[in-house]
Amino acid sequence: MLCVAHQPLPTSTPFRSIAMTTDVLKFLLPRNHHNRQHNLRFRCLKCDVRFGLRTDLERHKRNVHKDTYKPQPSEVYTCMNTGCATPEKEFYRKDNFQRHLQRCLKAHAKVNARGVGAMEV
Repeated sequence: MLCVAHQPLPTSTPFRSIAMTTDVLKFLLPRNHHNRQHNLRFRCLKCDVRFGLRTDLERHKRNVHKDTYKPQPSEVYTCMNTGCATPEKEFYRKDNFQRHLQRCLKAHAKVNARGVGAMEV
């Protein structure tokens, strides 16, 4: 029977595995990006536009085909601020609604600041 002596691993081994991981990521990430951007698997049945991600298709249907796409009631946002310029507008995306709220509150604060300054004069 042959006896083999084990030697301690060199200190560069962990760094080598990290370098190998980054090399693998450099190889795989562009491919994933390419698939998302150029492998257009999801097609809109209304207008034949194609998308790489299902979420992009769903967003397209919500924004472009509002009349035929019926969102769930929990997906519709409306502004309840008293000073809102467009209180009847419906927002189907939460990020757009939050952006609207920030702008609406900022405009409302400007109007209040002008009103207070005008009253003091």
